Amino acid sequence: MKKYYIADFLTILELILTVVIFYLGLRPDISTGVASFVILAAELCDAFDGIAARTWRYPDEPGKYPWRKYATIYDILSDILLIGVTLWYIVTVALPQSDLWAMFLFWNLVLIGVLAAASVEFITIEMTQRGEKARADKIAVWRRRIIYVPAVVITIVWPLFTSGWGFWCNMAILILYVMIGVAIFRLKQDRWSQRFTK
Repeated sequence: MKKYYIADFLTILELILTVVIFYLGLRPDISTGVASFVILAAELCDAFDGIAARTWRYPDEPGKYPWRKYATIYDILSDILLIGVTLWYIVTVALPQSDLWAMFLFWNLVLIGVLAAASVEFITIEMTQRGEKARADKIAVWRRRIIYVPAVVITIVWPLFTSGWGFWCNMAILILYVMIGVAIFRLKQDRWSQRFTK
């Protein structure tokens, strides 16, 4: 396989894993810990497809790769589907297995995240329209740091801690997740200073 196909392969794999998460939502008898691994795998596909697209670019041959014309749209749609299906899974399967206080905490985090993301988006649009693009870009970067990353962490970790696998098993898996997260952070460190992710 040619290296420039890797980004497309990862996006397709992300879509397949999203379907698997949906299937796991229809099968509440399967441990939520399994879903946590699948969500992690899908998020890794999302993290690495951008790296692959920037590292191994398609040859500049107009008309040879017609699907590339819509690559950004496919990538955005796959990300939206992953977020939507994961949230649906947590609400329908993982959340009902949580304590009442945990359910309250989850919905408050969702509400705060949505309000914060919407507020920051409106602020960046307003600043861009006023000609303050540099400040708008800085705010957009901070949105990625303080809203997107915690949201990804919550969607991966929440199903893990409702799995019933035991505290020490969950902690060992969580340490593995942290190590993977640190590795991704180092690989994508340059993206933390740029507004656009792809």
